[in-house]
Amino acid sequence: MARSESPRCARAVGRGGIGSVEHNSLALPSSDGEERATLAALTRYCLELPEDGLRDRRAPARLAHLDYIATRCARASVPLDSSVHAVHSAFGSKWDRMLRSPSAPPPTVDVGAVFAHTTDLLRAVITAVTLAYIRAERDAIAATRQRPEAVAVALLSGGATAAAVREHGYRLASRYVILAVHIAAGSDASATTGDAVTTGADRVRRIRTELARRCDRHHMALLSAIGGTILLPGNRVGDLDQLVGNLTSAADADLTVCALAADTRDIPEAAEEAHRLLDMVTRIGYPRGLYRYEHMPMEVQLSRPGPGRDSLVAMLSPLRDHGDLMDFLHAHMITGLDRHGLSERFGIHPNTVDNRFKRIARLTGLDPASGDGAWKLRSALIADTYRPPDSPRPALPPAESLSAGRRGD
Repeated sequence: MARSESPRCARAVGRGGIGSVEHNSLALPSSDGEERATLAALTRYCLELPEDGLRDRRAPARLAHLDYIATRCARASVPLDSSVHAVHSAFGSKWDRMLRSPSAPPPTVDVGAVFAHTTDLLRAVITAVTLAYIRAERDAIAATRQRPEAVAVALLSGGATAAAVREHGYRLASRYVILAVHIAAGSDASATTGDAVTTGADRVRRIRTELARRCDRHHMALLSAIGGTILLPGNRVGDLDQLVGNLTSAADADLTVCALAADTRDIPEAAEEAHRLLDMVTRIGYPRGLYRYEHMPMEVQLSRPGPGRDSLVAMLSPLRDHGDLMDFLHAHMITGLDRHGLSERFGIHPNTVDNRFKRIARLTGLDPASGDGAWKLRSALIADTYRPPDSPRPALPPAESLSAGRRGD
């Protein structure tokens, strides 16, 4: 449409008699109270909007007012389709009144151009309303997330006083199940783009969405791209194995989760214990999945500091200068003592596997191919996963290609 047509089109639609339109005569969607009031305000705005109203010098103010009205509609829980219907009804009424008015456009006015002009204006209003709804929804989600996150921080830090919890509108359970979560690299297509930040954020968003679907509003989660902590009220846990499976599918990534139940007052210590177990599980290279604290007493005890752990760790000292044998021993344990699996993993002949077993036996005095020797060496590897904060941890080989091992279930 030529620029010179715009004022003529505006005047033509204006002659449709905006002032003659009875605002209340429009058939708005059925609603009550604040919903109907906000819809009426949106309809009135559209009826009274000049045809060049989003192009002239007052356009910013008019758009701001439209955003305000649309945001009110969103916060009043007016469905977006109802708001869009109200906008279309208003524009349809204006167009219909223009065509039926005694002062209809003279023959010199191109009605097609007028229609195109009105359609452009309608599109601009619909876009503005939709964007206002999106912003309102994002704000609501952020506010909803901040409350449980604030309570979770208070619980994990031991500062969850009754007053602090009430400020966020929460009623605490007497007992919680703590999930310490590790998120491995996913298989989603975005992982190949190199945008690790976006990929991680997407995984966390999908996990949060699945949590909300499975646990309603009764969970609390502090999550980053590599993992975090989830708190579930003890009386609303349900099937943990199924939940972890659903979260893994939603994230499209391998999740390793350690679960520990505790009274509310003991959450700080219990969370630390759950993450210590998770640290051990991931460093050993156990397969992904759920590990229950009560099902792993040996791992828990072996990873705790003390003379017993120190003596176990000392068994590995002769292997410290033989990194290839340490890697080999580690793989042997997490593949379930599978000699043929080792041969395939390292691309070596089975006889070479036996030779490496003999080298380990000569250095440590423990034969990894025998039941007793394998048990002691496995215990030593578990004990070796825990080090004081100021001590370096030994590097362990990646376990992404391993599909078998001992699970705490």
